[in-house]
Amino acid sequence: MYSSSRKRCPKTKWALKLLTAAFLAASPAAKSAVNNAYDALIIEARKGNTQPALSWFAQKSTLSNNQIADWLQIALWAGQDKQVITVYSRYRHQQLPARGYAAVAVAYRNLQQWQNSLTLWQKALSLEPQNKDYQRGQILTLADAGHYDTALVKLKQLKSGAPDKANLLAEAYIYKLTGRHQDELRAMTESLPENASKQQYPTEYVQALRNNQLAAAIDDANLTPDIRADIHAETDQTVVYAYAQ
Repeated sequence: MYSSSRKRCPKTKWALKLLTAAFLAASPAAKSAVNNAYDALIIEARKGNTQPALSWFAQKSTLSNNQIADWLQIALWAGQDKQVITVYSRYRHQQLPARGYAAVAVAYRNLQQWQNSLTLWQKALSLEPQNKDYQRGQILTLADAGHYDTALVKLKQLKSGAPDKANLLAEAYIYKLTGRHQDELRAMTESLPENASKQQYPTEYVQALRNNQLAAAIDDANLTPDIRADIHAETDQTVVYAYAQ
C-alpha cells in the first residue's frame, strides 16, 4: 500500500498499491471537522507534508488511542515502516482503532515480516470483520508468505459478493506468485475497463502479457515512459534473482 522511496521486492511492489486508497479514505481527517490546529496537521499530512504531524506526536507524552492510530497511519504515509513498528511497540497494550492495527500490518508487510503482518491483520479484522480492504490485506500477505491455497480460498469467499476490481487485481497477484501466468493474465484482463486504450494499460497487465510470451501484443512505443521503465526494471530484477538461484 503506501509506496516509499525504498526499493521493494519485485513480487510485492505493485500489490502495495491496492491498499493505498483504502487507508487514505479511512484517515482521521476524513472523519473530523477542520476546527483546530490538530485537524490542520492531519490534513497537511494527507497532502504529503507529514513531518509537522510526526514532530507533534513525538513531543506529546499523552495521546488518546485515536491519536496513536493517527500517528501510525501518518508514519506509514511517510514511508517510515520502522517508526510505525516502534510506535506500536510502545503502545501495543492500548485498545487501538482497527485502522491503527491495519497500518502496522502494512508496515510489517513492507518489511516482509509476513507472520507479524498476519497477526496485525487479524487484530484489525477482529474489530471490523466486514472490512474488505483489511480482508484483502490479509489475503495478499498470506500469498506473500506462500500460503497460496488459503489466500485463494479467502479471496473466493470475498469475491462471492459484488464484483470488485481490487479483488481481480489481488487474484492476479496471487497467480503471479504461484507461476500460474495464464490465470494471472485472465484476472488482469477482467480488471481492465471497457474500451481501454494501450496508453491506459497498467504496468501489471503488460507484465502479465510478457509472462505469457505475449509481449508483441503491445508495442512499447504506445506505453508511457514510466510504465516502460517499471516493466523493464521489474524484468531485470527478476532475471537477476533467477540467475542468483
